[in-house]
Amino acid sequence: MDQFETLCRTYIECFRHTPKKSRKVGIEKEILVTDADGFMGDITERVWPDLKKKNLKAFSDTFYTDQIVGFILNKDQITTDAGKGTFEIILAPLPDVQSCERKMKKLLRILLPICSKQELSIIGLGVQPLTKASRHTWNRKQRYDILVDEALGPKVYPSSLTASDQVHIDISPDELIEVINTLNGIAGFMMVLFSNSPVRENKISKPQVYRELLWDNLGRERTGIPEKPFASTEEYLSYLWKLPCIMAKKNNHYFSPKIPFEELARNKSPKEVFDLFSVHEGTVWFCARPRIYGTVEMRPTCLQPWEDMMSVGAFVLGAVENLAETRQKNILLS
Repeated sequence: MDQFETLCRTYIECFRHTPKKSRKVGIEKEILVTDADGFMGDITERVWPDLKKKNLKAFSDTFYTDQIVGFILNKDQITTDAGKGTFEIILAPLPDVQSCERKMKKLLRILLPICSKQELSIIGLGVQPLTKASRHTWNRKQRYDILVDEALGPKVYPSSLTASDQVHIDISPDELIEVINTLNGIAGFMMVLFSNSPVRENKISKPQVYRELLWDNLGRERTGIPEKPFASTEEYLSYLWKLPCIMAKKNNHYFSPKIPFEELARNKSPKEVFDLFSVHEGTVWFCARPRIYGTVEMRPTCLQPWEDMMSVGAFVLGAVENLAETRQKNILLS
């Protein structure tokens, strides 16, 4: 068995959902924070010190070990995304969206009084209003250093000032490619339905989903909606196998090979190949993408406000649970 076939087999084994089980839902929310004047708030400097006092388990960047990047509460995380002014709250998989909402609000209620004390506002929009994106707006994490300084350059700067609602749904291997194709097929409809990022540098932009345009800057070969549906999981993995690898990791150090993944994988053991691929797949930002966690992640929607915080999760779960109907309606819409 060659390297690619071995990778396909190992990757597909990550998807363990079965029809007899209820699907779990995982939520990742990027939430922007602004100071009293409407500019980006620095979470590390102004929020982390008070979170430390709550005896939560802090964790650091694997390279900059002096840099705290988040806190763990049970199995959930309060961390930062790309931008210095963006919380990322990551919930461990839960059995339903109602449980996700209760847990998300519990974590936000930890952050709200801290932010209020620091005169910071947590906002329910997908693009930060005033601050102009720059290298300075990015957090100090080694993988971001590689992504910004070596792999993508200044065109990725604005991605540090956006916020989104991202949903993970448990998927079985048999339905994997159908789910990916169907969710990518309805991505445009979802962007319209959940549009909430019209503000950019204190101006109303014409696009109501401005954050999604930023991904186009990074190259359509790995962002947005794929040009055509994938015929099989193997075809999807073959696409990534041949795609240039812009991020890899070895011994806790990130680097940017900038060569097709199949070249990077040459002469590597199956474990080395899979470990490299687990980083590589995370740099393909399609609207719907499979992840090695056994889920499909839906990612193009803007952050939704407090009263609608689980609307995206409920929609995606419903779309997957009723996949045949979702696919049929997508055909009619197109």
